[in-house]
Amino acid sequence: MEIILNTLPHTSTLEEKDLSFFAPKDIYPLVSELSAKWKGVKFGYNSHIFVNRFFIYFDGEDYARGVIHTDFDKDNRAVYRVTSPYIENGRYGTHSYAHFILSSVNVKIAVKNTMKYCRPVPLYRIIQRIRYDITDSLSAMGRGISNRLSQLSNKLTYNKALLSELISMHRMGHIFKDSSVNETMAELMEVVDKHDEYKANSGVRMAIIHLHVDESMSLVRLPENVDDAWRVGAESYVRDNLREIRHHSELSEGMQGKIALLQMNNTQGEYVLGVGTMISEQVWVVHGEY
Repeated sequence: MEIILNTLPHTSTLEEKDLSFFAPKDIYPLVSELSAKWKGVKFGYNSHIFVNRFFIYFDGEDYARGVIHTDFDKDNRAVYRVTSPYIENGRYGTHSYAHFILSSVNVKIAVKNTMKYCRPVPLYRIIQRIRYDITDSLSAMGRGISNRLSQLSNKLTYNKALLSELISMHRMGHIFKDSSVNETMAELMEVVDKHDEYKANSGVRMAIIHLHVDESMSLVRLPENVDDAWRVGAESYVRDNLREIRHHSELSEGMQGKIALLQMNNTQGEYVLGVGTMISEQVWVVHGEY
């Protein structure tokens, strides 16, 4: 299912297309029938994701429900294809994209398939998409600090006892004759402090914050041990650790401030020490109780 979930874009990235756009296209009969039978359905396009494929969604939804497009069979007949994470095409393995596609030359069957399988993506499925982004950003920061500590320590000495002595001398204000040693010691102390802060923050709870298109928010508390973040993709975990707020202005000032810092940093997937990680323009992972 994640193969398909990862291809369903946020609706803010889609360009809505009306019936007049589809009139000269082979997919027009399917779009026309869907428009007549499915009140409120919208057809979105994003050429950066798919060319000549159209996403199904409704007003107020954060992510597209599925994809429709056409191909041609050996007799040059239009084949209407529907892609959705809820489809299970047994002719193909679950590792294959084709497992999530149903095809028909009959437009009425294609309409039925689209309306049956293009269902809203629930919050826990959205979180499933990002759970590894959370752990990756944190572990990348930890690895970076540890690697830099090793590099600087080894630059001074491979002897741990001697290194400890050098650090003590530096902290007591000793100035070494070799200026490069002083520079290395100064940088080492900065990294040590950063390492200590990283360790201290690793024990502070974090929450996933998802901003919805209606400006409400969903907050899901992460496990105490961030290494267990894989658990947040479970429907039961999200249900038991979810808090909903009607408008983003109701979020605590502390949380709002951290989101503002992450937006200023504007680097997706990069953990900011003591603050959190910006996963996307709508999703953040932030330190603090929600």
